[in-house]
Amino acid sequence: VWQLASSSRVVAAMVDVKVLEASKAMRLVVAWENGKLLYVLTPPSGGDFVYDVSTLQITDDLCFVAGASPKGACIFVCKASVRESWSANFLTDSGQVTALSVAPHRPYMAVALTDGSVTVWTFRTPTNSKRWLLPLSRLESTEVAFDFAWLHPEPSSIPLLAVTFADGLS
Repeated sequence: VWQLASSSRVVAAMVDVKVLEASKAMRLVVAWENGKLLYVLTPPSGGDFVYDVSTLQITDDLCFVAGASPKGACIFVCKASVRESWSANFLTDSGQVTALSVAPHRPYMAVALTDGSVTVWTFRTPTNSKRWLLPLSRLESTEVAFDFAWLHPEPSSIPLLAVTFADGLS
């Protein structure tokens, strides 16, 4: 659940819908605002990659979900209001995503990988390329991070990121 700048609330979920006479359920990404349906999208699809349903994030009309392909770990991004196709943004050729968190109403995303790295990315709508994510900062650790919390000391300040490891916080 994400709180928007206004007092409205947006809820997004991946749901499996059973269609009559179909042998397999259809997976959809659905978002609501104040009980009103905003959009319905199909999730990323293709035979050469997978995605993690539990990593679905939504902020400012963008949907994010972590995945992997033979090329390595990636984040799929989709601009929901125009029902744009999902764009794969590759992070590394080794490791898998263990945690993903988007800062509400700020263009920042934190991604933890099984190699112990935590990278903060900034995102923007691409102009001449398909690249949505640009690296901002990186933390190397001997432990794998598994959760994040964004802290906003002041509304106009850059948010702080708390990273949870098995033995403590950073």
